[in-house]
Amino acid sequence: MKPIAKLETAFGSSMWIFAVVLLALICFLPQEIYEMHSGVLFSPPLLWIACLGARQRSLKFLWEGTHRGLWLALGALGLSCTAALDRNTAWTAYVSVALPFAGYYFLGYFLWKEGFDRARIFIGIWVAFAALIALIGVVEWLVGSNLIYERWVGSSYYERYVSLATFPRPLSTQSHPPILASFLLGCLPFALWFYETVKKPCRPLALLAISLMVTGILLAGSRGGFLSACVAVLVYLWHRNRRAFWITLGVVLLMPFVLYTEGPPVGFYRFGTRHLIHGGYDSVVSPYRMLRLILVGRVLLFSPVLGLGLTHLRLRFFEFFPSSMPVTHEFMIADNMYLTVLAETGLVGFIFFYGFVFRLVWRAYRRIRSKEPLEDRGLGLAAWAALLGLLVNMGGYDLLYWHNPWMLLAILCGMLRAFVPARVSIDATH
Repeated sequence: MKPIAKLETAFGSSMWIFAVVLLALICFLPQEIYEMHSGVLFSPPLLWIACLGARQRSLKFLWEGTHRGLWLALGALGLSCTAALDRNTAWTAYVSVALPFAGYYFLGYFLWKEGFDRARIFIGIWVAFAALIALIGVVEWLVGSNLIYERWVGSSYYERYVSLATFPRPLSTQSHPPILASFLLGCLPFALWFYETVKKPCRPLALLAISLMVTGILLAGSRGGFLSACVAVLVYLWHRNRRAFWITLGVVLLMPFVLYTEGPPVGFYRFGTRHLIHGGYDSVVSPYRMLRLILVGRVLLFSPVLGLGLTHLRLRFFEFFPSSMPVTHEFMIADNMYLTVLAETGLVGFIFFYGFVFRLVWRAYRRIRSKEPLEDRGLGLAAWAALLGLLVNMGGYDLLYWHNPWMLLAILCGMLRAFVPARVSIDATH
């Protein structure tokens, strides 16, 4: 082998190692690390894009028509900064949102384009990382302690949900229980796919990973995370195993009635009918949600095209909040990513960003349902189900400003963009 060929082979292998490192960052670094050290947030995705450019000896791939939707979406989000009162704050927030999203999008795209066999190995590592995150959460729940937040990273959420809580809700490596549930549900469909495709001797390990993830989601006590995980799993099973789908659906429908009361097991009543949809202060049907819906409606009347600017819903919260009740800084939000994007980036940002995402969802669905033989159909289904789960989960919190699930969303978008060819002509009738 010629020296140049050897060098290219070594560089390609090192890129796969770097890809695993990038995945490890979003799996194991809490939100607080990104906030304290911005270089950890910006440097890895920038370096990844630079490595891709070096490998292809050009950065022209960034501007290919294939990725036009990505740049239009991110550009539309950035336009809102021109309407912000504090433009420096808005632009800082924009860079912290757009740059990692672009970098991790191209990570997902690269993984898929490099071939099914290599992608399969990467997914196995991904499932192992997610299982470890869940295991840390389970241990945290059992012992009521997490060394990450006791020794290395300070977190007020840790005191509230773990160290001082009657019923602990683990944070694991994700800084907040709902974020832990959100991240795990975005990984769960890949664990289901991995269980299906590995050799039988390895299936107990895959089943253990699935069990740990499900347990972690339940212990996190996030109703939005629970419902979204149900959507992701049921969507996947509907296309792969109808018998398992009906069994899972029966368990999901029965569970809220079994957990109707606030009796034992303590804490799981949040998944009962009394609190899952209504009854809690921030349930789907609650004054908390209604006030924020009215809040965003008022913002739209004030600035419908470009919104208030990124992070400005919190900065200008009381100008539009339809109540005189006191609200702490933590809850000066829409607590719903769809509403947040609408309020802070206006109709322009909302239409272009969600147009990009939902176009990927629709085109991936058509390809999954096509009759053509596809080696990567199952993996494409897993990525599609995971993205659908996150899209449902966005209705329960501001995913936009939580870096790890935001970057996970970017990976899934990149994977699906590679899964769907540039031009699709598919018979989706079967």
